[in-house]
Amino acid sequence: MALTVGELEARTRPLRLLLLDVDGVLTDGTVAIAGTGDEFKAFSIRDGAALIWAQRAGLEVGLLSGRASAATTRRAAELEIPLVVQGVTDKRASYLQLVTERGLKDDQVAYMGDGTRSTTCGKRSRATTSSTCPYCVEWVCQRPRTMRATM
Repeated sequence: MALTVGELEARTRPLRLLLLDVDGVLTDGTVAIAGTGDEFKAFSIRDGAALIWAQRAGLEVGLLSGRASAATTRRAAELEIPLVVQGVTDKRASYLQLVTERGLKDDQVAYMGDGTRSTTCGKRSRATTSSTCPYCVEWVCQRPRTMRATM
């Protein structure tokens, strides 16, 4: 069921923090690792622009990832996202710590994750999305088809 503009505004008005998983949310879920150990991920320019706009609108943006990655650190720096937590096995504990440190309530946080380790965060936050746990979240999105340029 689609939300009206008024319903969407009412739900998002209290939000202060947008917290995102990285792999599978800001990327397509692929992690390429070269024989040298160098890691490569593809991040969407459009997602990056949206995160910059969200910050300019006054929303704090943070990344909460189970994997530690130099590529994630670099992308966060490019987007001027200082809140980056990586390599955590217990995302729920990290979520609770971030919320508590900022003096926020769960209904002031929007969380987006794509896996089962992310659902414990999603159960607590106000606006949650997930592609893998439709019973734990308010909105389930489908993976968009990849758009490819033609020559």
